[in-house]
Amino acid sequence: GKMIGWLVLSFFSGVVAVLVVELYVFIKWFRAQPIKEPIRTEYAPTSLRDELASLCSSGATPTPESCEFLNLIFAILYQEWRYSEALKKFFLKKINAEIAELM
Repeated sequence: GKMIGWLVLSFFSGVVAVLVVELYVFIKWFRAQPIKEPIRTEYAPTSLRDELASLCSSGATPTPESCEFLNLIFAILYQEWRYSEALKKFFLKKINAEIAELM
């Protein structure tokens, strides 16, 4: 009875001691790591291609069959999102799907 109680108590005190030492080592290691500054990249300002810019500034209504509005929308979205990780993931997923379909 008494011997088992001491055995259980020593086991749990050992577990607590190991966890405290691990926490101490982790905190010391974490505080010793240098703080990295985020990488800031300057990108060129957004600009439309000349033909799309002239379409916007002229105010001319394109013919119903033309897809100039889609070109304009896609050009603006591409200019805004070309450096984003989400767009890279999207295109890589689409390209991988096409390659898998070809195989």
